[in-house]
Amino acid sequence: MYNSDSDDGEDSNLRQALPVDESIELTGLPTTAEEYMVYVRKEARACPNVFKASSQSITKYNTTTSKQQISYLAQFNDSKIETPKALLPDPKWVSYIVNKFRQNREVIFSPNRPKQTQKVKIPKTNEISKWKKIVFHDSEKLPTLSLVLQLDQLGLCSILTLIGDCLCEEEEVFTDHVGCWIYALLCCLDDLIDSSMQASLRSIMKHLATIRASLKSPSDPLASETSLIISIISIHFKQGDV
Repeated sequence: MYNSDSDDGEDSNLRQALPVDESIELTGLPTTAEEYMVYVRKEARACPNVFKASSQSITKYNTTTSKQQISYLAQFNDSKIETPKALLPDPKWVSYIVNKFRQNREVIFSPNRPKQTQKVKIPKTNEISKWKKIVFHDSEKLPTLSLVLQLDQLGLCSILTLIGDCLCEEEEVFTDHVGCWIYALLCCLDDLIDSSMQASLRSIMKHLATIRASLKSPSDPLASETSLIISIISIHFKQGDV
């Protein structure tokens, strides 16, 4: 039964969930459920009510790998890519692109959209090498609606993640064909995406922003192609600016 005067005032505002026989004496590691409960309570009592972690106490637990990882994540999240002003798209163009994208999505997600009767054979989403060939190397394999709509949301996320990984690890090169695939997949992607998919979209956006910043002239076709994908991910999918 709850007793406000028990346990020397510890957790005095909380009702005890399980009875614990405090008379049990531990001589080693707990071997029964009752001994484990006593062990946990005694450990909890030994902890201070407030614990303040110093930077030294955190640092000593870092291995070389974790330090490198933390450094990488900080650089990825905080650093912005400096893009020459001449390579940045006109705000009116961006607004037009995003609105057009949303109109295409309305057609795709409309319940009145005609059903696709013609099905194109596509690889399974776990057949990575085949998808790499389609997206990055087979220029004749265009992302038609009848093809892309065969992918469910999990499949769309898998292919977009694959594209992001290949681009960021520099296994493959961004081209207008790859841009077409990214655009088509994004058109069918649900607005409600998890944190993993958000990270993949930001990776794609960041990589394309790096490409755009390296271009010599705004007349380079890649300037508009990268800006198109960046604008959609940034504005429609609300993944921030780069």
